[in-house]
Amino acid sequence: MKKILFLVVFIALFVGLMSMIPKLAKPTIKTVTGVPAPSMTQTVGEEVLEINGMKVRIEKKYEYEATGIAQMVKNYTGNGFQDQVSPMDVGLLWGSAAQYNDKLTYDWFFEGRNILYTVYTKEDIDYIDFDQVIKETVFARLIPKDDFVRAEIKKIKMNQYVKIKGYLVNAYFPAEANAGISGFMTDVEDCHVIYVTGVEWLK
Repeated sequence: MKKILFLVVFIALFVGLMSMIPKLAKPTIKTVTGVPAPSMTQTVGEEVLEINGMKVRIEKKYEYEATGIAQMVKNYTGNGFQDQVSPMDVGLLWGSAAQYNDKLTYDWFFEGRNILYTVYTKEDIDYIDFDQVIKETVFARLIPKDDFVRAEIKKIKMNQYVKIKGYLVNAYFPAEANAGISGFMTDVEDCHVIYVTGVEWLK
């Protein structure tokens, strides 16, 4: 009888203590209506970045400004040359992808610096055009202009509404870097390699 009474009292105390612990609020998934597509104006020009005493040639292709929701943020903190040149990858959403972000689920697949993704919903939603959503999702590889910009891009978090300014570029690595690849190349339809000159946080 005493054991039963003790168990009842213990359960009551446990339930009481659990009720006093504040429940963690579920994070609100950011949605924004009317986010424009990235602005790209064709340009020419070159710059040289010095990384670990080695020179990376930056070939500018477009002046670039992208506004969107950071749906994926991947930081790279290794000492490898690729990670030193580009310390962060970001998945950006605009248009209908940003508008219906709370209805969409993204799976990002990482193989080294190669990234693929799939997008789907947990229920059929006839007003979402998936072909359009895919066009309004971009994988962006960020190359900071300098140490100040490097610190700024490191502040970007998932689910933030940001504006990234700079250039779409090809970045060519020196042979002595032994980076395993010749550089990072922009593909306007698939991978935006952004030479970042500034970041702005929007509400």
